[in-house]
Amino acid sequence: MDPINPLYLSTFLDLGHDWSEQPKEFAIISAYATTGEKWSAERNQQADERLQKQLVEKGAWLRSVIGYAPDTGHNEPCWATAISFDEACDIGEEFLQDAIYYVEEDQLYVSHCDSRRAKTSISKFSLKIRPMG
Repeated sequence: MDPINPLYLSTFLDLGHDWSEQPKEFAIISAYATTGEKWSAERNQQADERLQKQLVEKGAWLRSVIGYAPDTGHNEPCWATAISFDEACDIGEEFLQDAIYYVEEDQLYVSHCDSRRAKTSISKFSLKIRPMG
């Protein structure tokens, strides 16, 4: 089994606002270019809009998030949504993602989206929340 990309383990999350109420379990999914690929700004934006529309139609809890790497400055918008782990992986795969994040209680996991899907523990979710800048 391929190991999880170390970049995923060093990612921080900028929630942008108070999340005083959140579900016990939720996924964090991006639709931007997957690791190692470069997409145009237009393609990234269109994919993000399609993902948002699909998640809104599900009617589940939904919040915007920015995932970022402080050491490289890379950041991209993501969506946090209250869906099951398998559904999150399926959606991630549909949107050409290598991996998604999943939160259970205060534990943050990362998982490949394809047949290698399995939760790899990163840290407490609360320790990965940090405003960019």
